[in-house]
Amino acid sequence: MIAFYVALGLTVAALAAAFLLARPQPAPDTASKSLAYALAAAALSFLIALIAPEPVSAFYKGAILLGLLITLVATGLLFSRFLPDYAAHAHLLWVYLIYFTGFTAHTRLQMPVLWVLLVVVAAAILYWQLSRYLAEVWGAVMAYGLILALTAWQALELVAQNSAAPWTWAALAGIVLAITAHTLQAIQRYRRPLTHLPAAQIAFLLAQTAMAWSVWGRLG
Repeated sequence: MIAFYVALGLTVAALAAAFLLARPQPAPDTASKSLAYALAAAALSFLIALIAPEPVSAFYKGAILLGLLITLVATGLLFSRFLPDYAAHAHLLWVYLIYFTGFTAHTRLQMPVLWVLLVVVAAAILYWQLSRYLAEVWGAVMAYGLILALTAWQALELVAQNSAAPWTWAALAGIVLAITAHTLQAIQRYRRPLTHLPAAQIAFLLAQTAMAWSVWGRLG
């Protein structure tokens, strides 16, 4: 029970750090403060998963922890601009493959749920809208989208095959938030600038917090 309340406190702190990104910062401090807030939110999410006393399974907890740890590195790369963005996204590609593997440990291979059709349709529409602007990176974007779609499929199966347990909804929310973040970033980069770019950054950080809570098999 103590661990649960500690995790709630860490969640509040992670949410606060994520939403602080949306606050206007003085120009000289923008980059450094954004990096600090993003790393704080990512690290707090890792701790939320780490202290789960009764995880869904040891394998699932290990997969999510590894994914969150790699995401912490990717977050530092994204917000520090130390390397080009593709370096961070290469890390995140491994993260979603790890999440996919973690999900498959708690699902059976069977006919996909009908909601998967929405994933396919949404991915096709988004790619159709962006394809003319992708130039030579169209293959990389398609591969990235395919990995996200497969992970979303398994997240939906996780909910459907585990009696809609709370932890499965947390996992699904994490993937949906991650897809939302990457979609907004893709539109910003390849289609047109967005006025509310912090929304993508906030969604990305909230996705990590949701994934961390999916480790908690028995909440409380």
